[in-house]
Amino acid sequence: MKKPFSRILVPLDLTSMDTLLIRYTSFLAQHLQPDHISFIHIMESYNLPKEVASIFDDLEEPVDEIIRKEVSLEVNEHYQGTEATETSVQVQEGNPTDLLLREADRTDTDLMIMGKKTGFQGKGILTGQVTRLIHCSALILPETSSFQLSKIQVPVDFSRHSKSALRQALNIAEYT
Repeated sequence: MKKPFSRILVPLDLTSMDTLLIRYTSFLAQHLQPDHISFIHIMESYNLPKEVASIFDDLEEPVDEIIRKEVSLEVNEHYQGTEATETSVQVQEGNPTDLLLREADRTDTDLMIMGKKTGFQGKGILTGQVTRLIHCSALILPETSSFQLSKIQVPVDFSRHSKSALRQALNIAEYT
């Protein structure tokens, strides 16, 4: 049976939601056995505001490298997937929507796992923008998610996209 997802992309934003996303991705990896999972953080700009930059004059490393280390620590602490799944951590600068779409296309991503915030810091606007434009499957993970895979809900509007979504759901159900 073909793996339902071999390449997974997980955007992280340095909020409390990251822990849930990493742990849930770990849970899914144990069931779906993907080949590669990319954890990515995108900053609009590496340049700190002038008011803040003076506080950090003594930084010995670039901001992106500090963030890469922080994200890597979080991934190492909470990701416990399988040895067969390769993982990577990326930090990029630019427009988050554009870069996520470009990265998903560049890496031939099968699934993007994003958080849906209600109480955590942030508005969740990026999730809505990306899911409307992405060319792969998307899993929107509410912050109240539990670690189980017992039901799959597929919205249907009788379009060709619905047919594809139903096939994907059946593939996941058979694989797990």
